This record gives sequence, C-alpha cells and structure tokens, in this order.
Amino acid sequence: MNIHLDKNVGVSGVKIHWMRSKCGQMHWCRMAIAVMGGFNMTQEEIETISPFDPKFHDNYVEGKGKTKEKAMEKMSEEMSVISNSLWVI
Repeated sequence: MNIHLDKNVGVSGVKIHWMRSKCGQMHWCRMAIAVMGGFNMTQEEIETISPFDPKFHDNYVEGKGKTKEKAMEKMSEEMSVISNSLWVI
C-alpha cells in the first residue's frame, strides 16, 4: 500500500522559479499552484512560463528572503495559509 501525506490539502505546486535582486541580497521564489486540482492555464503553459513572466495568468505562491531557505520558508507559509483557507467553516 502506498501512502501519501500532504500538509497543504487542496493546493499543489509545480516547479519553483527563482530570482535574485541585482545586489544579490534578496532571493525571491514563485511556484504555480493548482487549487483543488485545477490550473487556469494549460499544462503546457504552466510548464513553459515562469510565474515571474507578465504573460503568466494563474495562481501562484511566493516567498522572499535574504537566503533561499528563508524564501522557501515564506513560500511554504503562504501555501499553508491558502490551503487552510479552503477548509474554514
């Protein structure tokens, strides 16, 4: 039997895209997310367009930090908030 545990039920992400400030002191990451299993863009578009691209028109989460680890932590927190908001009664 295979078991899959997901801490962000209802929200799933794909590839993480990175940017760095010109001075190199800030890291910024974004990841396209599917809410309840669906994207607004086609799968091909999601795989080829970065969430930083102005042509991107779907849901995403982002994180900013002085290190990649901090940026990932912030992005994870944002994803958790979105997931939790889906199940508020």
